[in-house]
Amino acid sequence: MPPPAHHLDKIMDGYLCRRSLSFKTALHNRWYPSIDAGDTVPRVIIPATNTAGFPYWQARALQPAEVRYQSPHGVSRLDSHVLVFPLPHRQKIDGPAVIVEGPMDALAAATLGYTGIATMGALPSESVVAAIAKRIKSAGSRALVVADADATNPAVKIASGLSVRGVVARVVQVPGGNKDLADALPSQREECLARN
Repeated sequence: MPPPAHHLDKIMDGYLCRRSLSFKTALHNRWYPSIDAGDTVPRVIIPATNTAGFPYWQARALQPAEVRYQSPHGVSRLDSHVLVFPLPHRQKIDGPAVIVEGPMDALAAATLGYTGIATMGALPSESVVAAIAKRIKSAGSRALVVADADATNPAVKIASGLSVRGVVARVVQVPGGNKDLADALPSQREECLARN
């Protein structure tokens, strides 16, 4: 994992705050800032999980950068995905898991009390979908797949892949013409996820 740079905590907090995302929820999920994630750009390090248990991560630039995301070079991601839990007092016990493309979208879901799971791309491999299905089945077997504005068909494919593995999955679109869940206003996010 890249080394932390906690002197950038305020920059990370400001970045997330501007996007109406919870810094506390990010910290709860072991997100942290770094300036050593493949370059010297300030980035938020987002840990991923996988069935093999090896360290994998995605790093999102906290300022405009030529490369917005970094991940470990020369390391296969296999079935890695980003899992973002809500703060305990915010958790919607009966809510579905929220499957999204990007980690910031997963953080948006967790900020509202849902467990967010990011596939780290519009077209995850079958192994990613299988790992997510296994995780969801152990936690209640319901999922809401939130389609990015430009990726409805991939969201349907993910929902189908979850369904054949025993997960009840529905696809919803982010309201208001937003690109994705993280770009939506908090009230629009709530509206979208309440349709579970």
